[in-house]
Amino acid sequence: MPQDTSNQLPPEIQEALAEQLRDVHLPDAISWWPLAWGWWTLLALIILISGVTIYFIIRKRAEGRYRNLAISELNQILKSWREEQQNQIYLHRANDVLKRTVLQSQQIPSMTTLSGQAWVDQLNLWAKKPLSTQSQNALAFDCYQEKPESDIETLHVELTSWLKTHDFTKQEINTDKNSEGQHD
Repeated sequence: MPQDTSNQLPPEIQEALAEQLRDVHLPDAISWWPLAWGWWTLLALIILISGVTIYFIIRKRAEGRYRNLAISELNQILKSWREEQQNQIYLHRANDVLKRTVLQSQQIPSMTTLSGQAWVDQLNLWAKKPLSTQSQNALAFDCYQEKPESDIETLHVELTSWLKTHDFTKQEINTDKNSEGQHD
């Protein structure tokens, strides 16, 4: 049978050893501050991505604002046309809206002097979907007739679609074609 050795030490030594024993102390809790460099990098990336996203959202809205204003004005012209039923007035005003849209967004004054087929060709160049032949004739030729027989409702739908989807990054047509066309 084993013997108990704890009683073999003299009491003074036992007390000295007991004093040396302390409770196990846990280290201080790890603080979340200051952040490690990895967290600073992540925070910087989040701020950068948020800033770039906000910039592009604001820019996209500003770019599309002229479209919305032009569509709104075109809708007002249609409303007026429905009351008066004057095709020539609608055609002239719609052409004005299109030309102001081009001038506002592109700053190409030479485009506003285009008329007739040259003007319609330029609109079709910028269009995602070209205007129908009937709509092209209405914008190019019917607007100069005393009593045009254009289908204004169909034209309005196509012009609204053009305003929503046009792309000014395509090349412009040579404005020399205008020399054979009419001027507004």
